[in-house]
Amino acid sequence: MIEINGVAHVILSVSRWSQCRPFYEQLLTFLGLTQTFAGEDMIYFIGGRTAVGISKCDPAFENQRFVQNSVGLHHVSFRARSREDVDALHTYLLEIDARIVHRPENGPWAPG
Repeated sequence: MIEINGVAHVILSVSRWSQCRPFYEQLLTFLGLTQTFAGEDMIYFIGGRTAVGISKCDPAFENQRFVQNSVGLHHVSFRARSREDVDALHTYLLEIDARIVHRPENGPWAPG
């Protein structure tokens, strides 16, 4: 057995690249991540001991959309330092017309 030292990175493949790229550049910058790579088909950000990459999906999947509870990724959750940070992010997401699945809420999954 070994003990992992966290998650090195998460890479998300997206359709509608021309719309998704600027959205994620704004969002990940707002979250305090620094862009370390910007290629034609991928962007990569690092911050908070976490790296997030956003890549253009294979053209065969360009017309597909993310479906939560389908096979694969369910969601990605970032840890915030305070409730005020969570609320500030929610306000920012509303300002940039992000799709909000549900508003910030306290729940039993991660006390504190």
